[in-house]
Amino acid sequence: MDTIIKILGIVALLLFILMGGTCVLAMGSCGVAMEEANRGQSTSSSGEAQEDVITMADFNRLQEGMSYERVVGVLGREGKVMSEGGSQWGAHTVMYSWENPGIMQGNMNAMFQNGELVSKSQFGLR
Repeated sequence: MDTIIKILGIVALLLFILMGGTCVLAMGSCGVAMEEANRGQSTSSSGEAQEDVITMADFNRLQEGMSYERVVGVLGREGKVMSEGGSQWGAHTVMYSWENPGIMQGNMNAMFQNGELVSKSQFGLR
């Protein structure tokens, strides 16, 4: 049973890495100029400041073992479920994604297994 759980964990980690790479490729193919981010704030097309930008400092505050609810508390908003899977042996894995507003403003992914943060990745956070 331990072997199956380890295999599921490895498969989930590979999916996590592949999804992060897909985000990087998709963002790199955009031909739109980057908007400037300033200390966790982004400006919308109407010129209004947006407070829901995730910063590198937010990302660094996340620690393995944190619950999803605690992570949401640190980041200030819910993530989008990217993948979810479980097994009859009790391993339940969910990968969430958070994207900052605007083009090329950064994103992060976090993987939870049985309700606890097991890994995280980011691209372009400031």
